[in-house]
Amino acid sequence: MIRLVGVLCLAAFVLAACGGGSTLSRTTPAPGGGSTSAPGRASIQFSGTVSGDLSSQGISCQPAGSANLIVSISGTVGSAQYTIDIGAGRPGTYELSGRGDATVGMTETRPSFRQWAVGFQQASGSGSLAIEQQSGQVNAELTGVQGAPGTVRVQGSWTCP
Repeated sequence: MIRLVGVLCLAAFVLAACGGGSTLSRTTPAPGGGSTSAPGRASIQFSGTVSGDLSSQGISCQPAGSANLIVSISGTVGSAQYTIDIGAGRPGTYELSGRGDATVGMTETRPSFRQWAVGFQQASGSGSLAIEQQSGQVNAELTGVQGAPGTVRVQGSWTCP
């Protein structure tokens, strides 16, 4: 439980440090002057206790080269608001279990507060995670924590802004 709260707090810190999770693009210098926009994108689907396609509103990623990789994706399914936090020590492919080197957490923040997770001691989900410095894919079965009902399968991919 303490580890889950710590990772979610760290993800919130990263979101605050990176200007929040509402922006989906960054501006980079273009050859010969000017700038180009490099959009982030996410294609995430839920099934189980929560079902539907996540309408992505924001992606925030820890800067490339950081010691830990943390990705936070926010969006809606219907009128409900969700945040997915993904963490790993380094790029690679991970088999997710009750306690491992990588974590996936999902929080419903509206209309109620519920959490599902895998990779934490209190969450016995399963699945796989392939993560690179600026992109990745997830296919994970998250179990409810803190009284959240059932399980949620999270499948999809993302590219950081």
